[in-house]
Amino acid sequence: MAIKSKTAATLLGTVLSVLAAACSGGGTSPQAAPPSAAGVSASLATSTSSTPPPSFSALSVTRTPTSSTVPSATPSSPAATPQGGPSGVCKSSQLRLTAGPRQGAAGSAYTTFSLTNAGQQACVLQGYPGVSVLDPAGNLVGQPADRYGPVGQPIEVAPGGRAQFVLRISEVTQPGCAAPRPSTQVQVYPPDQTVPLIIPFDTVSCVLHVAAITP
Repeated sequence: MAIKSKTAATLLGTVLSVLAAACSGGGTSPQAAPPSAAGVSASLATSTSSTPPPSFSALSVTRTPTSSTVPSATPSSPAATPQGGPSGVCKSSQLRLTAGPRQGAAGSAYTTFSLTNAGQQACVLQGYPGVSVLDPAGNLVGQPADRYGPVGQPIEVAPGGRAQFVLRISEVTQPGCAAPRPSTQVQVYPPDQTVPLIIPFDTVSCVLHVAAITP
């Protein structure tokens, strides 16, 4: 009886050992051993030596064009031209009359008169002024001046500028003038104007002669 019990216990122990071995072997699969440092270094060396580095010639650089704004040449505005175009005829209202020194020779006296542009714009004078002498009451003395010499070219007179003409006064008696007549004023019509300029001017005369306007 004691022998049977011992034999059963031995068999039971054997069965349990077999079962424990089976459970430990089938439940968990063996894990791979981690790579050693030497193995990692060898692998890196092999990978580096087998793959050549890219050359610069093989690299393709793609440039993305940037939109640069280049300012276009804007034509400058044309220079402003003077308003009114070419200068117009000088008007009496923009002119000032002055008398210069008087010079005499052999019964005649010569006086140079100036016409100054007192306006804001240039103007043009050409030709002969109309000239007469007046008494103190403003009455005409004798006849208006005769014209002599060439007409001359147009003269542009800038603001503040002036042109001139010469009046020759003859004191020699002749038919219709028994003696030189006294006068106290001179009256001048600028060319193409109907409004006269009058300034004091004392003289005696029988005949008047006026030349064309010059610079």
